[in-house]
Amino acid sequence: ELKIFENGNMEFNGLMYTKFNGKAKSKLDLKKLTEIEELINYIEIKKLKDNYSVRWTDDQTINLKITFKDGTTKNIEDYGLRGTYGLKTLYEKLIEIGVKTEWN
Repeated sequence: ELKIFENGNMEFNGLMYTKFNGKAKSKLDLKKLTEIEELINYIEIKKLKDNYSVRWTDDQTINLKITFKDGTTKNIEDYGLRGTYGLKTLYEKLIEIGVKTEWN
């Protein structure tokens, strides 16, 4: 689980298959935060479907929840991580943050 707040604060909870297990906090560089926000806006995430799924079994799932400044939320469940090209790019950036951050 990875939570990123609008001020760059992050909370991580490594559950399984992660380099860091347990709860931790860190701060995201503002450049990376802006990059993620711009990508979310560029792919028009509010217009995307709420569910994506592959036809095979035994794959990973991403549950993405974005809360916007106006209070609305967008929830996407993506089994197999095969949503749109823009979503895959967003997942890669979020996974990279989870993996490369020194959690403590």
